[in-house]
Parts: sequence; C-alpha cells; structure tokens
Amino acid sequence: MWEGHNRDYAALSYENCRELIESIRAQGRQEVPAIVRRLTNNPDFDFEVICGARRHWSVSWLNANNYRDIKFLVEPREMEDEEAFRIADLENRAREDLTDYERAKDYLLGLDRALSWSPKTMADRLNVSEAWLAGHSTLLDCLKQSLGHLLARMIFGLSM
Repeated sequence: MWEGHNRDYAALSYENCRELIESIRAQGRQEVPAIVRRLTNNPDFDFEVICGARRHWSVSWLNANNYRDIKFLVEPREMEDEEAFRIADLENRAREDLTDYERAKDYLLGLDRALSWSPKTMADRLNVSEAWLAGHSTLLDCLKQSLGHLLARMIFGLSM
C-alpha cells in the first residue's frame, strides 16, 4: 500500500468487504483494476497500491480461502504524490464505509506531506470548499484531544 493511502488496511475484514468478496467470487474475477505505481529501490515489492485497498484485501482473502485462480487486477500508472493523492481522494471520497476520521487523517497527512499545499490549495485541487476541509481538520483535532484525555486518564488516573 502507498503510505499516503486513505484506507486503514488493518481495519479491513471479511465483514466490511463481504459484498465485494461475493461480487468477485460470483464474477470469477475482479472487474475494476486497482491503480498502482511502480516502486524503485524496494526489494520487497515492485508496485504500491494507490487506490484499491479493498480490492487487494478481498482478492487476498479469496486466494487464502481456496480461490487461488482469482488474480489481483491492476492498472500501473506513472504519477507523482500529488496526483496519487487526488486519485485516491476521488475514488474514496463518496464511499460510505470510509469514516470521517479516515478522511480527516488523510487530508491532514496530505497537508503535512511533501505536497506543500496550503489548505486553500488543497481545497481547490480537490474541488471542495475550504470550510468542508476545515471541518474535517477540526474533527481530527477533537478526536486527537479526546484520545489524549482518555489515555491520560487510563495511564495516570487523571480526570480532565
């Protein structure tokens, strides 16, 4: 997976990929390719998945459960991180199973990464309002603050 991927791969499971798994099993193949880009200087992998984490997880699950003939279908592309970020966002923005937390984390990481975007530039490039983007940033800040308070209480018995 691309380090900038907006899907929490570890949170994927049979339950939240069931419809996709059943669709691939019924078709006998994956219909829509995942978008990948070639890696250089990585001895373990030739490609990284830009978008298609659920497809990758589902095909891997099927392969591990006696459907070894189903292949992971990919579309290799050459692209920089900015384009990868925009493509991943476009593919997943409307998905109901992508949480607001995952979206907020993705946008915050996008601002922090080498994209060198201001919030206004990011909003323009993603074709969203600055207020919409700021709402996700505020959500992430609130979640991080709440988590910090919870951890302090658990570790130190503090009340905040």
